[in-house]
Amino acid sequence: MAEANHIAFKSEESLSIGPCAGTCEKCDEKSKYLRKQMQNIPEEKRVYPQSDPREAVEL
Repeated sequence: MAEANHIAFKSEESLSIGPCAGTCEKCDEKSKYLRKQMQNIPEEKRVYPQSDPREAVEL
């Protein structure tokens, strides 16, 4: 979403063991930052990329 909306965003790997559910403090901070940045973009110009979760599965 950041890339599609030209928002400067750098994310570091989580130090947690195992997959992150996206509910840790670090993920919450990233989410708040992105929401705040999106509010600076007029609603009609915001881009919400769509993806197919099946494409992200690696077996």
